[in-house]
Amino acid sequence: MRKYYFFGGQRVAVRETSIGSNFLHYLHWDHLGSTVLTTWNSSGTRQSERAYYAFGDDRRTVNTPLTDHLFTGQKKDETGLYYYNARYYDPEIGHFISPDTIVPEPGKVFAYNRYMYAYGNALKYTDPGGHIAVCYRGGFREQGVASGSDGSSDMWDVCTQALLNAGYDEAIHGEILKLKNNVEAQKFAANAILAQEQSNPHLPVIIVGHSWGGAAAIRTANMVADGTSVSITDGSGSATVDLLFVIDAVSFARRGGSRGLESDNVETFVNAYAKELEGQGAQNGIDFFEGAFNFPIHTNIDFGGDVGVVPVNHHTVSHTAFQEPDGSITLYPNPVTYGLLTDYASQALPWQDPNVR
Repeated sequence: MRKYYFFGGQRVAVRETSIGSNFLHYLHWDHLGSTVLTTWNSSGTRQSERAYYAFGDDRRTVNTPLTDHLFTGQKKDETGLYYYNARYYDPEIGHFISPDTIVPEPGKVFAYNRYMYAYGNALKYTDPGGHIAVCYRGGFREQGVASGSDGSSDMWDVCTQALLNAGYDEAIHGEILKLKNNVEAQKFAANAILAQEQSNPHLPVIIVGHSWGGAAAIRTANMVADGTSVSITDGSGSATVDLLFVIDAVSFARRGGSRGLESDNVETFVNAYAKELEGQGAQNGIDFFEGAFNFPIHTNIDFGGDVGVVPVNHHTVSHTAFQEPDGSITLYPNPVTYGLLTDYASQALPWQDPNVR
């Protein structure tokens, strides 16, 4: 039997137990998180050593390591393929054997080769495929799943930047999924989260959403509470959500869905809502969720610079678009909501310095 020990989301040791034996081995990694050395107990005596070619194929092995989590820390099975949580990767050809289900970054040309690993630069990047941060935007009855589809990317930009400022590193924590809020997108997110949980339950799960996207975020958290009992997913098992952050969420109760959380699998639940919209004839989200930190974002917020003071409504509680003197449009996040998201996201992330191995 093998038992792994983790620190900062990374495997640091493995204990091998069998009848009459109980051995602890320490795991040592390179800058990509690949296992390159295992040592016996606290003596530091080498048990095994391993080297890789650029895209993960075996280059040299001294003794068989007592772990199957090798190249970039991913699990290698008996077929010689690595399981990257959502897809299998073949290190001999340096490509995934199935296409990515989305185009994660439409602005990058290489993203359109959906079999490509780490944008073709495996010496610098990894492709964890964990899908553990989800940003849902608002909008009603949109088709498609992800950011490659038509529509505004404003909320995706706000969410992504806040997570990056909080210390989220896609090379360590997995890519940030930028999704619409329909059932198809929720199913995709839930299955990706459940797959990640089965592979590495120590990595954080963060779900963020605005408006209908907030409702989708809550529903996704409910779905992964017990993947085996929710017919909408194809996954199994369950997952803990480290941070659920909704911004003026609209209730899916309007469509016969849930109004709030139905389980206790969320560690931190934050609701930032637009205050004092009642009676203004404006769209309004939910002000109070049981078990959440409910923060009112008050009537007028100073966005700073040329933007100045902006009245807070269902849209500006997240961000506002400002026309610059040259006619260009610049996105400005609501500084209060943005600050809350950044602070709570930083608390949800485990300590991890990718430069210290």
